[in-house]
Amino acid sequence: MDIDAFTEVLQNMDITFVLVFCVVFLLCYYALRKPNDIPPGPVTVPFFGNIPQLARTNQLLLFRKWRQQYGDIFSVYMGNQLLVVLNGYKTIKEALVSRGNVFSDRPQNFMLNKIKEGQGILFTSGTSWKMQRKFVLNCLQEFGFGRNSSEVCITDEAKILIELMEQNADAPLNLKYVITVCVSNVMCGIVLGKRFSQDDKQFLEVLANISEDAKHLGNASILMNCFPFLQY
Repeated sequence: MDIDAFTEVLQNMDITFVLVFCVVFLLCYYALRKPNDIPPGPVTVPFFGNIPQLARTNQLLLFRKWRQQYGDIFSVYMGNQLLVVLNGYKTIKEALVSRGNVFSDRPQNFMLNKIKEGQGILFTSGTSWKMQRKFVLNCLQEFGFGRNSSEVCITDEAKILIELMEQNADAPLNLKYVITVCVSNVMCGIVLGKRFSQDDKQFLEVLANISEDAKHLGNASILMNCFPFLQY
């Protein structure tokens, strides 16, 4: 096609179509472009990152595949939020132990920041975290945390867990709620001074509701973190 023919084609094209095409092209270009100083990772979808790949397949198998393809350190995008994934004992130890002062901060979580307004020991960092951690430890120590009384609770629950596993040695045993009840009983023993049976229906219902609420909060949190405009 010579220059005159190409010029004629451009003149006949709708200017609106050209503008829309240019805008879409630029948006896709900037959405797909990754910084040069981040680890390698899978190809992203504009605006959604790697969410489509994660949503339509087994996430554990997918992460194993990406590890084999990109190594022990690779990057994943949840929407426009960059996540760096670490694999392997040596890599994780180097990041969280050898360089713990660099990687000790909690990630910014839009959903939890909206709900908790930056408070709470689990998802804060820096001075706020140190102050709240000190307060929580002081309160727990008043209930016996870190003393022989807490060790007794942990030992008793460990014995019960072992007995349950031995009783079901010849049959499949779902350890999800068994371990949850044991861990919860340690805290209940310290804070409430009592424990609950593995067969306590009311206690199991409370734990199931907490687990379900955490699951829903986690799903909503992922969407809100990736697409903050959904709050409106």
